[in-house]
Amino acid sequence: MSMKQKQTGGTYHSNFLIQRRISLLFSVVGIAVIISNFIIGFYIYNYSINNLLFKYGLLLTVFLTIPFILFYFAKKANLFIQITHVIILLFASTFAIFDTYENIYGSAFWIIFYLLSYKYGFFRKYTLLKSIIAFIYLFFIIELSAHFDNKPFSGVGIIIFLMFFMTLLYFIYKAEIDRVLFSERKLETNIVNLILEKDQLQNKIESEQVKLEILEKEIALYESDQKPFNLDQCRLTPTELKIVKILTVNRATNREISEEMGIKESTVKQHFYRIFNKMGVDERYQIIDLCKYNFE
Repeated sequence: MSMKQKQTGGTYHSNFLIQRRISLLFSVVGIAVIISNFIIGFYIYNYSINNLLFKYGLLLTVFLTIPFILFYFAKKANLFIQITHVIILLFASTFAIFDTYENIYGSAFWIIFYLLSYKYGFFRKYTLLKSIIAFIYLFFIIELSAHFDNKPFSGVGIIIFLMFFMTLLYFIYKAEIDRVLFSERKLETNIVNLILEKDQLQNKIESEQVKLEILEKEIALYESDQKPFNLDQCRLTPTELKIVKILTVNRATNREISEEMGIKESTVKQHFYRIFNKMGVDERYQIIDLCKYNFE
């Protein structure tokens, strides 16, 4: 099952709103950082354009802000955009830590990266293992930056504090988090059940539709095979033909036929004797069956 299929119903809509809001927030903040650093560096500290671009990291900020601006105009939740969000945040965290291992922005970006990854569903499976890997990566980057600053193992304290901070945050909001996760799982389960029920009903409707089409074809084929009996080959007289018609249409008795035609009942019997011989039948009900499509 794809990520998009997993993000059904409320979760899918929620992720789209977060994707859009994150894109808008980082676009606005990125633009604000670019403008403020440009004004401060150029007009207050009299830095050149080259110094501004590299000293303040404006070029990198521009590079990271442009995707968020483009992502804001997406019309639906997109897995590529969500992956790009977390990658950019991880990259920003890495860059800030490499700049200064004690940089608060690095840790802040990492926390946002972690929380957003979980919200997008990337950490829903194997949460503990992925969390450990994320912490190990952060510790490695901090230690590498501290090593270049000739302060080895300085990142241990930062990692311990960060783990303390994350654990404390979880304990404070544990009840709310558990309630939200329970409601979300319940909603997702209900949505999945509704989708399965819809698919089952759709399959049943399609199956019944196929049966109906087959039945309609059989009826059409049956009706096409029911042709009127060829009475011309029997060489019936007009009187005999009229008797056959009255019998077939009205299921009339000999007496009813005699009354309708104004002839004696014995005469009707004589006519039937000749009709039986000409049509090759033994009784009147065979005539009705043979001629049931002749007088519609």
